Amino acid sequence: TLSSFFALPGGTAAIDLDDAGQLLLLARWSMSQNGLYTAPLVGSTTLNLVVPWPQGAAEPVAMTEKLDSGDWWVLDEGGAVHLLKRSGGAVLSVVQTPGLSTLGSGGLQENPITGELLISAGNNLLRYNPGTKVLNTVMALGYPQGGAEAMGLAFDPVTRGYLFTNWMGFGPGMYGFVHELDA
Repeated sequence: TLSSFFALPGGTAAIDLDDAGQLLLLARWSMSQNGLYTAPLVGSTTLNLVVPWPQGAAEPVAMTEKLDSGDWWVLDEGGAVHLLKRSGGAVLSVVQTPGLSTLGSGGLQENPITGELLISAGNNLLRYNPGTKVLNTVMALGYPQGGAEAMGLAFDPVTRGYLFTNWMGFGPGMYGFVHELDA
């Protein structure tokens, strides 16, 4: 155990490390305490609020750092992508992903070469260009019986492609998959 924290009743949507090596926690405790917190990796039980969660936004699901500024992209349960500023502000709903009601999970990953944001949300793998503000579907997972949901993402620096996961329900069971999307 590296650190322990008192009472995370609703859980943590995502974790990461910031540039200073501190732990980042995207909390989804209750609407009034949702937000991005930092904490030292060892010894502390104190969480420090960096950015409160925007009022009126659905609960956070996933996050990734915006590499050119150190701000954070955050995906919420309603499928909206937000930009949380390192300076403490929040830009509500930068882009809305299509056809979603409530996400249980999802993923975000910024391409360090192009600056585009890859989003796994609902039944889709999407690409968002912050410069042109264009959102495109890269891959639709379909709608099999039992459902499908995109989950985690990781940029592969060797192939410059992405690894992503999803689950699908078929007949009596649910199955998980790992895919690689070529650059």
